[in-house]
Amino acid sequence: MDPLLPSLADVERLQENADAEARRALALKLGHSYTQRLFGDRERGIADDIVRAIARDVEVEVRKALAQTIASSTDIPQDVALRMAHDVIEVAEPILKASDLLDDDMLVEIVKSRSEDHRVAIAARPVVREPVSAAIVEHAEVRAVSTLAANAGADIAEAAMARAVERFGDEEAVAMPLADRPSLPLAIAERLVALVSSRLRARMAGEGDRFQQFAKGLSQVSEGAAFILGGGETDVLDLIAMVDQLHAAGKLQPSLVIRAGRLGDRELMQAVVSRLTSIRYGLVVEAFEQPDSARRMLREVGLVPSEIDEVVPAAA
Repeated sequence: MDPLLPSLADVERLQENADAEARRALALKLGHSYTQRLFGDRERGIADDIVRAIARDVEVEVRKALAQTIASSTDIPQDVALRMAHDVIEVAEPILKASDLLDDDMLVEIVKSRSEDHRVAIAARPVVREPVSAAIVEHAEVRAVSTLAANAGADIAEAAMARAVERFGDEEAVAMPLADRPSLPLAIAERLVALVSSRLRARMAGEGDRFQQFAKGLSQVSEGAAFILGGGETDVLDLIAMVDQLHAAGKLQPSLVIRAGRLGDRELMQAVVSRLTSIRYGLVVEAFEQPDSARRMLREVGLVPSEIDEVVPAAA
């Protein structure tokens, strides 16, 4: 081997030595040798034996030093990457976040068997494929699912999104990143709307920065996601502004009237009717005081009788 590289004798000598710092230095040296691909074909087998030995070191700091230097290397033995991925989180985290040697089956098993910190690290990988996302949604808690939902590199199937909403839809840390995902399925948006508390919806609608972020990104957000960010017990001016933004983006549909009505969100329903019919908001509010006039307006919006009955029952 290159005389600058560690040898198996180095490892054996240092493992008998109580000097953890010396072993840590050896781990760093070996790790850099892998990342710089300094091994020839004849040296590789010895190097692999050495890295396996260091990966079993009793000192966490030694194993951590190795993990930090080899995390992105595809030259290390896969069994070493897997062993370190199952290690304590201080060792496992860089491997879980960066190693391409961990396939989906390996990652799913770690999600099922290791800690929430391990799941958070996996959820933050640059690419998370659907089977791994589904496992995180099923087995993790809020922190990991929130990390996954906010990860643009994560592929999350609609069924997994539905499960995330079922488990954590009333948690802001999960609901908001889900609502912000591009091309959010409308069915998922509807479920989020149903589960997110009126307090949360009202607060999010009233936050100026959040509202501006919503308005700027409106062309990328589904109607349902916009409802999550802007519906509920909100200031009427903000509500009307949100509806105007939806209309300008071509996303204001009669279906939003139905969803608002089902949730008892009368102000949003009236604001949508006002924008769709071009009738001043105050006049729409007055009309909704009488069921017959409210039903006439809903017919003008385009709702059919069965839909109208859901949101404004006929007068007795």
